[in-house]
Amino acid sequence: MHRTGRGASMKAPDWIEDGGYFYNPVTHEFIGWSPDLNARQYYVPDTVETYTLAELTTYVQGLHADRPMTDVDGNDLTDEQVATRVSDWLDLRGN
Repeated sequence: MHRTGRGASMKAPDWIEDGGYFYNPVTHEFIGWSPDLNARQYYVPDTVETYTLAELTTYVQGLHADRPMTDVDGNDLTDEQVATRVSDWLDLRGN
């Protein structure tokens, strides 16, 4: 997310097709998705971090360890449920 104009208005960069997930309150960063290079016709900066499913799962489980993710009833998710949530999120984006 970056500022757009004045005030606190924020938006994902234009090259992020689906962003705003798995917020890290320490670094104020979100996870977003952009298609692989062969499926897009625009530039994504080289400084952008990319994750495999395993790396993203580890990252999100680290967030979960600090601030537990919950289900719709407010119950803490297990690590396995977090891994499933990450995998499902990525599957919905065609990866």
